[in-house]
Amino acid sequence: MLGVALFGGALGGLSESLYCVSSYATATVVLADHLGFAVAGMQVLWGSGGATGAILGGAIADVWGYPASFFVMSSVFMLSAPFIATSRIFRRNRKPAVGDAQINGENAAVETDMKHYWLLRDPRFISYLVNLFLDGLIFGFIEPTLEPYLDQFDHSSSGVGSVFSVYSVTFCIASAVCGFICHCKAETRCLPLVHLFNIMGFLLIGPAPFLPFKPHMNFIYVSQALLGAGVASLHALSYSSAIKRAIAKGYKEDIDTSSFVCGAIFASFVIGATLSPPISGYVVEALGFRVGSMILFGVLVAWMPALLLLQKNSSSAH
Repeated sequence: MLGVALFGGALGGLSESLYCVSSYATATVVLADHLGFAVAGMQVLWGSGGATGAILGGAIADVWGYPASFFVMSSVFMLSAPFIATSRIFRRNRKPAVGDAQINGENAAVETDMKHYWLLRDPRFISYLVNLFLDGLIFGFIEPTLEPYLDQFDHSSSGVGSVFSVYSVTFCIASAVCGFICHCKAETRCLPLVHLFNIMGFLLIGPAPFLPFKPHMNFIYVSQALLGAGVASLHALSYSSAIKRAIAKGYKEDIDTSSFVCGAIFASFVIGATLSPPISGYVVEALGFRVGSMILFGVLVAWMPALLLLQKNSSSAH
């Protein structure tokens, strides 16, 4: 049964990644003139889905048992499949084939020899990927370690779900705010600030051993609010900045560029989210949650100078 569970988890992760990359890439192309709002809209949907799932999943688990939540969610995905399959959105954004009437039109993209993977040589583009990698580390740390840590407070499944829903609610709010920030072209200037939210979140979630406080639910709620805002903002601002960086480097504003950037962004996030859980689980088991969280706290603090340098260089360029 463990093998079946691992296979199902791997298949689900692959499907979710493909689903997210396709959705984000399509949204950013369709709403290319309003890129910030496109990214923010997708983030709001992601966060609202997370908030709903956390509360609904906990309630279903309390009533029908733990596995029931997975059957309900899979049923919802199956019901949405026909609407996705019949949508014309992918047809509208496909690459014109040789012989298509539109390929010789005014809006036809000029072919270029530039390869998208050349972006991986650009330090600024790489820095945006590192931001998403850190987001993945944060997500991968919280997912397996926070719920067992909450056992000391004797919460029900729905009570635990409410803790995670705080994260999702602030995720949505911060995403909406980031839409305006991206519209004002202030992404890079705001990156250090939103990264500070993540640092403060890890300072309070335990709380940090060097603080004169004992574990309390109020600290956890505040930390979840900070981390929800920080992770969402770092994701949205980095994604928007990466798209704009690619276009500034001379790449076409089309589905190919959007797909590559989106794929690179999500790959960075997934790598972080994949590496973090086993390492975090081992560290927390060996050192405890409060001390273990300080390792990621240190990593986040160490990255702050790079974001400040990025902010400074961006201001100089303008």
